[in-house]
Amino acid sequence: MHQQQPIVILGVPASPYTRKMLAYLRYRAIPYNYISGDTKSYLIKNELEIPKPPLLPVVIMQDESGERRVVCDSSPIIRSLEQSFQTRETIPQNKVLALLNSLLEDYGDEWITKYMFHYRWHHAPDIKNAASLLPFYSNMLGSDKEIKATGEFFSKIQIERLWVVGSSENTANIIKESFERFITILANMLVKHRFLLGSRPSSADFAFFGQLTQLTQFDPTSRSFVEEKHPRVRAWVDLMEDLSGYEIEQQEWLSIDDSKVHLQDFLSEIGKTYVPTMLANEEAILDKKDSWETKVLGKTWMQKSFPYQKKCLQWLRDEFNTLNKAEQDDFLNILAGTNCEQIFT
Repeated sequence: MHQQQPIVILGVPASPYTRKMLAYLRYRAIPYNYISGDTKSYLIKNELEIPKPPLLPVVIMQDESGERRVVCDSSPIIRSLEQSFQTRETIPQNKVLALLNSLLEDYGDEWITKYMFHYRWHHAPDIKNAASLLPFYSNMLGSDKEIKATGEFFSKIQIERLWVVGSSENTANIIKESFERFITILANMLVKHRFLLGSRPSSADFAFFGQLTQLTQFDPTSRSFVEEKHPRVRAWVDLMEDLSGYEIEQQEWLSIDDSKVHLQDFLSEIGKTYVPTMLANEEAILDKKDSWETKVLGKTWMQKSFPYQKKCLQWLRDEFNTLNKAEQDDFLNILAGTNCEQIFT
């Protein structure tokens, strides 16, 4: 089934998931219309439901009957589009590599986003930058007084919510050190391959890219680190923005053996940070706790419980369960010793 009308993307430039979806659609040459601004007003005007919560981007697609539906979650949307459009796919056909891609994508969406939220609202220069720019994205014609008031109001809300994703004075060093390791690992990988799984972009590349548009282009503190220490990563983000003309090479995805070597540092980093927090969150949800704490690299991490992240783990396990025994063994062999295997065993 192909879209009869272009997909509509409602979002803003400072939304990492908006940027993820736009770059993905450009690469795959899927027709879309991008509308930046007041999402709620657009939906009301067009008599469309307002999703709860209205996370950006809001995506308007057609179902098989031609009815418009409003969806928000980038990873399931991408998997739907992989079925609908059969060229320039971003998910490998090899099921082991596909699951590796899903793990990397979820790490991008659920852990790298913590860097983004922390850097935007923890340091004074970044707060000032965000407060001065973000209001214009939904109200370009607003007066200076209106923009200033909106920026102050929005900043206050976001700063008060920092603890929700785990950002606090107690975890600031964990986030900073993890971010710097992540950037260093990515820079080292990009010396050998242009993308995470070889010579063509996967959906995980677009997940990383979305978060990095903010960390390397928008937020001053993280941007300064990347530009000073690893300009290769900044250049990669700039190039990822529009891959509409990128020609896929014959040698497409890495082999399973090569991916084990290529991804080892990343998988170890995921195992140190994303895995313990996701598992602790899942346990808290099962125990009906509103918040939780765990150890990340020997230091205490505390945050609010997120039912959605429990779903993310279940989706990964469901995908693992579609693998046959030999494929599961291959996948677990790649993860061996990284702590990532805890999710699946």
